[in-house]
Amino acid sequence: MSYGAAQTVSFHFVSILFPVYLYKSDGLNYSQNLVYLMLIYLLMTISLPFFGFLADKFGAKKLLVTSCLGIIFLLYPLYNPIPSLYVIGLLVLCFSCITALWPYLVSSLFPTSERYTCVGLSFNAADGIFGGLATIISLYLLEISVDSIWFFLMLFICCIISLTSFLKIKNVAH
Repeated sequence: MSYGAAQTVSFHFVSILFPVYLYKSDGLNYSQNLVYLMLIYLLMTISLPFFGFLADKFGAKKLLVTSCLGIIFLLYPLYNPIPSLYVIGLLVLCFSCITALWPYLVSSLFPTSERYTCVGLSFNAADGIFGGLATIISLYLLEISVDSIWFFLMLFICCIISLTSFLKIKNVAH
């Protein structure tokens, strides 16, 4: 489950928490938020095969560690009142890299007879525990405090969890 912490919280961050934050802090209307999200999803989807290609060339572990570090380092500039589109784009690319490689990583860790159960269970548990709880806690904290630091703190903690797990991987075939 720890491999999926950064991936699932990043997805919830981008698809749920970030639009709420933009709506509340920057005053974007529904249509602007929708267009913004569609562009983010398009970037995320288009980049997935590219990261698979890079993993074949350089190794999945290197890309996963680099992506987690990238998310962590982008949190500070992203916390600015109006983050630049470049920072948001880089965050989305780091998240997309983890999204592209996480299923490959987890499936390579288990023998074939256990693979589908382990991959499905770990993905759903990570999504429910990390993603669901991070969303609920962040939205609650945003409701009682106007400061958006809670989004960034949740993402930071989950990236540290995943980064620690990615660093402990002994061997990932590429």
